[in-house]
Amino acid sequence: MNVMFDENDITTIKSKASKNKEEKSFISKYFTKVLCSIIFVLSSLIFINSSENNYLLYKKEVLTKNFPYSKINNWYVKYFGNVIETEKKEDVATMVFSNNLQYEKIEKVGDSERIVFGQKTIVESFSSGIVVFMGEKENLGYTIIIQGVDDVDIWYSNIKNSSIKLYDYIETNAVLGEVDDNLIVTIVKDNKYLGYEEYINQTKD
Repeated sequence: MNVMFDENDITTIKSKASKNKEEKSFISKYFTKVLCSIIFVLSSLIFINSSENNYLLYKKEVLTKNFPYSKINNWYVKYFGNVIETEKKEDVATMVFSNNLQYEKIEKVGDSERIVFGQKTIVESFSSGIVVFMGEKENLGYTIIIQGVDDVDIWYSNIKNSSIKLYDYIETNAVLGEVDDNLIVTIVKDNKYLGYEEYINQTKD
C-alpha cells in the first residue's frame, strides 16, 4: 500500500525533524557544559587537596588575582557554542550609551570618574565580558564589575534596578541597570586606571 504525502505534509515533517534536531543539540550542549563544570570542580578539589603547595598556588593565582573568566568563556563558546542563544535586542528608546554616550560633564573621583547626566539614565555596558562582582562598594554604591574580553575590568557604580546575575556573560551595549543622574566608572587595564574618554578612544583604534 503506497502512502501519499502532499507538499504540506512534507513541510510539516521537515519542520518537526528540524525542531527535534535543535532540541537534541541544546540538550547535548547543556550536558556537555554541566559535565565540563563537574570535571573542572573535581579536578580543582583534587589539585588543591593533594598538597599544601598546590593550595598556596591556587590561592595566589585564583583567589588573589584576576582569574580569566572571559577567556575561558570565549574558549568554551568557540568549541562548544552557547547553550542558550541570546536574542538580539531592539534599539531602546532612551539615551544611547557606549561610544555615543551623552553627558553633561565628567568629574574625577580618586581613581574613578563620575559621569554626570543630570537625569535618570539607562546604563549599558561599554564592552562584552563576564560579571565577576555585584554588590556594595564603599563610597561608590552598588557596583557591577565586568571582566572584559579585551582584558579590561570596568566597574559600573551607583547602579539601581539591575536584573543581571553574577557570572552572566554580558554583550556590548547590554542594559545593566539605571542611575538617578550620574554613573561612577572605574576602568582598569594592566593595573593602570584609564579615563572613560581614553578607554573609548582606544576601542576606536
